[in-house]
Amino acid sequence: MKNKNMLRSLLLLLISTFGIVVCFEACDKPVGDIETGYLRVKVTDNDILGTPVPDVEIHVSPGNLTETTDSNGVCEFSLDPGEYNVIADICCVGPSNIHYDEAVTVTQTDTTQITLGACLQCL
Repeated sequence: MKNKNMLRSLLLLLISTFGIVVCFEACDKPVGDIETGYLRVKVTDNDILGTPVPDVEIHVSPGNLTETTDSNGVCEFSLDPGEYNVIADICCVGPSNIHYDEAVTVTQTDTTQITLGACLQCL
């Protein structure tokens, strides 16, 4: 009987120790801490040089996020992995815009890139 109790105690000790080791291995990140991915959007004019188009508002949904392209025509978003839509209205010759609503997939620790084109003589 004493051996059974000692064996049971040893088994419980091993299980609890192993459980703690497993938790240290698998639980090193807080709950809900997902590694993010990145979305890089570039807007260029459709001219021969692919001239960058600054100051274009880029919207990402879901999340209702908005960034504006920099002087290189680029903006970036840090996002949880998943499916998103990139939405933008970009200038075009004449009184209209080109409306983009492009589906993209963002993956963990990777950068998804998308280029949107503007009409000639947009600038």
